[in-house]
Amino acid sequence: MTERAVDASTVLVVGRTDRGKTTWVRTLIERWTSRGETVGWVDADVGQGVLGPPAVQSVAVCRPGRDPQVVARWFVGSTSPRAHMLPCVVGVLRLAARAREEGCGRVVVDTTGLVAPSEGGVALKIWKAEALAPCAVVGLEVDGELEPILGPMEGDPRFEVVRIPPGSGVRRRSFEERAAARAQRFREHLAGGREVLLPRETPVYGMGAVARGRLVGLLDGDGFCLGLGVVARWGERRAVHSPVDLGRVCAVRLGALKVDPESGREG
Repeated sequence: MTERAVDASTVLVVGRTDRGKTTWVRTLIERWTSRGETVGWVDADVGQGVLGPPAVQSVAVCRPGRDPQVVARWFVGSTSPRAHMLPCVVGVLRLAARAREEGCGRVVVDTTGLVAPSEGGVALKIWKAEALAPCAVVGLEVDGELEPILGPMEGDPRFEVVRIPPGSGVRRRSFEERAAARAQRFREHLAGGREVLLPRETPVYGMGAVARGRLVGLLDGDGFCLGLGVVARWGERRAVHSPVDLGRVCAVRLGALKVDPESGREG
């Protein structure tokens, strides 16, 4: 970690899965808050994030001596950025702006492990950096594996590029472990939910057939996600299983997943 990276007002952290990005982000936030600063932590990992349920991005305000306080979420609707890159980029920009509105002088953005050029990972990270510019871009990498992302930025005055090795204590998790972790977080978020009717006039964003079990995001008047729901029935009267108070819901956005609200498993 270089001092210039620490002193940047906005930091974007990139790296493959299991490179220790979140651990590094926590360390950076602790360093900033120990100096009395208020920090915005944007958790943009829709699959394995730590600040909210899967399929959303979250932002927390971190103040000295206090636990992080989540102040807003953004619904992406999938546990992978693939085919959902536009909402991922828009979400990062909206959440970073929200952190600034909450008085955060610093913002750090933790991202997904999607970096492969063939899967759109390079484009996704570059456009996130473009949306946040100017910023520092910190890459946790082995053997120059992030060169397609970091290489062009190293000659661009809008970006301060820092390459660091992954932490020595990082453990690689299997696909099954990751799926089980997502299921647990879905289950915990939907616990205590009940079937509730949506008012007929509620705007619904999204396309495709709406089947029982489809994940939805319940949005407030600013487009941020109040919480998740699962379609219970969809016809003349629309109902979702959700723990969210529908009195605050201004719109619904359809997701790309089916989720069992009891087990949390993706269908």
